[in-house]
Amino acid sequence: MSPVLISPKKLPGKTTQLVFFLTLLPVLWGVYEYFSLTQYIPFELMFREYVVYAVVLIVAGLLSSVIYKRFLQSQTKKMDLITFSVNLAVDNSYHYLRAPGNMLTSDFFKYFFIYLMKNFQQEKYRKILQDYFLRLEIRRSDDVVKVLGRYTLFEGGLKDGDICQVIGKSKKDV
Repeated sequence: MSPVLISPKKLPGKTTQLVFFLTLLPVLWGVYEYFSLTQYIPFELMFREYVVYAVVLIVAGLLSSVIYKRFLQSQTKKMDLITFSVNLAVDNSYHYLRAPGNMLTSDFFKYFFIYLMKNFQQEKYRKILQDYFLRLEIRRSDDVVKVLGRYTLFEGGLKDGDICQVIGKSKKDV
C-alpha cells in the first residue's frame, strides 16, 4: 500500500512523462539525422525504416522514464515529505499518508478532509469538518502529543512512521 499525498501542490503525473517523451522524439530524430547514425545499423536492417523508428521510440521511452523519475525525486525532496498514518475514530478507518512537513496542521486537515470527501462518504466528513475543531494527536508508545492547528507538522513533532489520530472538540461547546 503506497501512501496518499495530502498537499496543496500535487506531484507531476504521467502527463509530464508523456510530455518528456514527445519532446525527446524529435530531438532524438534530429540527432539521428544530423550524425547520420545509419552506419551503426547492420546492413541487412538498414533498408527497413521501421527498425530506425522503433529504436528512436525505445530510446525516447527509456530516456523519458529516467528523466521523469529524476524530476519526480527532485520535486519530492523540495516538498520535504513525512510519511505517517492516521486513524479516524469516527469510522475506525486507517489512512496511510504523506504530507509536507512545513504544512500547517490546519491546512493538513483541510486537504485531508477534501481527500476523504472525494473518495469516501462526503456528507459524513463534511459534517465533521463543520461541527468540530480538529486536532492531531500523535501516539508514540505511552506518550500522546496533541498538535494545534497553528503549528506545522514538523513543529508539532510529527516524524516518519508516526501513528496519529484526529480528535475534535465540538464547536457547540465553545
